[in-house]
Amino acid sequence: MLREALWLQARRCLRFQLDELQLLGGELSLDGRLVQVSAELRQLAAQAPVSSQPRQDEPYRLATNGSRPLARGRLRLLRRAVDVFGFHLAAIDLRQNADVHERVVGELFEVAGPGTGYLAHDEAARIALLAAEIAAPRPLMSPFLAYSAETSAELAILRETAEAHRRYGRSAVANYVISKADGVSDVLEVALLLKEAGLLRPQDATLDLNIVPLFETIADLRSCGEVIAAKYSNPEVGRWNLETLAAATLEATLLQQRQPPSRPDFLAAMETLSGHAYAAYRDLVYDTPGSNCCSR
Repeated sequence: MLREALWLQARRCLRFQLDELQLLGGELSLDGRLVQVSAELRQLAAQAPVSSQPRQDEPYRLATNGSRPLARGRLRLLRRAVDVFGFHLAAIDLRQNADVHERVVGELFEVAGPGTGYLAHDEAARIALLAAEIAAPRPLMSPFLAYSAETSAELAILRETAEAHRRYGRSAVANYVISKADGVSDVLEVALLLKEAGLLRPQDATLDLNIVPLFETIADLRSCGEVIAAKYSNPEVGRWNLETLAAATLEATLLQQRQPPSRPDFLAAMETLSGHAYAAYRDLVYDTPGSNCCSR
């Protein structure tokens, strides 16, 4: 399902981009015999297959050599579309219940080392076992051993996510949401599963997805501070997440283009919407009968 969804999105996105490129070919057909072309661009153009002889002299399509009005038209809009939508159109988040992760990780440990008894461990023992396994360079799963349908399916989704990153880029699937998270072991279990798919590489301190614990009950909301604190107090997971957040913040700050100040009426409208959303959420969580029961 993940593969098909991304393929359908990418097909629509690429079809639009290719159509726009075809139109740009007619609008920006500047001849290299009339405008100056940099050596770097000539080298790049020489590597591209060109089927039409008249186009051999048309490698330059930027504003550098007097074509700024053309470049700020359709080309500008296309570049903006690529910045916003990439090649995947819309990002997809992964989401799974923490109970599923618990069962899958428990099976992986038990198959690899019968008698490990992961499910019988308390929280502290689970954290210690998970942290040690995450730091280990070798995988926990073996392709030569049999696993349940549930475990095989969960690992297959993560392998498909890794393939999506290679094909469309990391922004195509950027977040892994943990439903019903209530402890730091819930976060580490996902980290271990990501490692099995090559999406977490401890030797390079690289994490390709943001791990997002979701607190869905009153009890979870009240204890979420402890979970977040424990998450970032774990040296490995804390460093991976903080590096990801820091890189994203720096990129957004340093690459942000100058924008005019937001209109006061727009800001007022957003404040009103935010207030209504906040009130609705509190009403749902605190005043809806049964809302403090565990969500599945």
